[in-house]
Amino acid sequence: MPGTRFDSFFPNSIGVAADAGPDQVFFGAGAVTTLVADHLCDASGVPREQVCEVMTRADPADISVRRDGDRLHVRATFGTAMDATRAAADLVDLAADSAGLRTPRVAIGTAKPGSPPAVDRLTALVEQAGVGQVLVTAATAILAGPALPCGLELYYRGRWRAGAGGAQQPLYELRRPAPGTDVPPANLHWARRALAESAAESAAATQPAVLALSEDWRRVRAGELMMALLTAAQPRLPVEVSAELALRLHAAGTQVLYGRWERENPEPLQALREALGVYADRISTRTLRIEVDDRADVISCLLPEVGVRLGLPQRSPELRDGAEAIEAIEGWLTASARRHPTLLVLHDLHPDDRDTARLLTHLRLAARSSRIMLLITATEPPAAPALADLLAGAAGDEGTLRHLQL
Repeated sequence: MPGTRFDSFFPNSIGVAADAGPDQVFFGAGAVTTLVADHLCDASGVPREQVCEVMTRADPADISVRRDGDRLHVRATFGTAMDATRAAADLVDLAADSAGLRTPRVAIGTAKPGSPPAVDRLTALVEQAGVGQVLVTAATAILAGPALPCGLELYYRGRWRAGAGGAQQPLYELRRPAPGTDVPPANLHWARRALAESAAESAAATQPAVLALSEDWRRVRAGELMMALLTAAQPRLPVEVSAELALRLHAAGTQVLYGRWERENPEPLQALREALGVYADRISTRTLRIEVDDRADVISCLLPEVGVRLGLPQRSPELRDGAEAIEAIEGWLTASARRHPTLLVLHDLHPDDRDTARLLTHLRLAARSSRIMLLITATEPPAAPALADLLAGAAGDEGTLRHLQL
């Protein structure tokens, strides 16, 4: 599956003449995933059995492969989205290795149990795809994203319109990065779900904030840490803004870390612990050891699983000095950002987590030349202690803080 192309940016809105209503917002149990692909064949052709063999390895519920002139049409349904994505990757790999089969165009979509497969809609979507593109609807991306076959990545490609008068819905591209590419880790399952569940009218409401933060990201890439604080009376809009931004930046090669506070029984630094814990799980032990460096003992108090992985003796989870945690996390994040520009998303700041507020204020002041954007969402009112601390910490130095009230 070719990995050198990244020039196929999908337009934000694509009109697709299609059949009945959208299935992209469904991602429950029992879903059926359909794959539609078109190959251009040369005169020599490719044995139908060869394509069927590749598809059968992914265990389809049914499959149709037929030739029509210079095109080979493939239709298949699968019991899992993961099987469909694997079949798509295998189809593209087969074309790359075959003299008689050119790179296909593929679309994958997921429908509710009992609904007819959306073949007409996916066929129309295939016609919009570029050669070698595997386009994936939102439901399929949500189902397959956490368990993609090794070496495959999903990249956000904007929104498409499923049928005349239909709402714009997220669209993704499945790709295999080029060999040797250092693909940044990204925790994006939350973002894909947030965009799939967002109301149609909210996309227009969130775009000004997304564009403003995208401009701030230019400063981050140039080597300047920025903090963005999104507040609203209800948490929905800040989540949708941060989800859209995270998916856009990931498609451009950004590392995305994510954590959130639990509403019940929150712990100090809870969202940061989650973000760093998931990140640690997704990098090699060698990279982890290099990045935490001489801060490993302190980090292992915050994340005991890191200490176990690095072979450190078990320590009490209590830190003697909160400043140790602040400096250790700062050092780890800045070391990571030297490899990849980093977006750190922390959702639903707990009103009483003043430790996190102090840490973020310290980061903003001590790591000014790091390629990091700190994106924090919080529910108003600003009288909450942690939120008030963040705003007070930026007093007189608003140049590195953008506060958007949605």
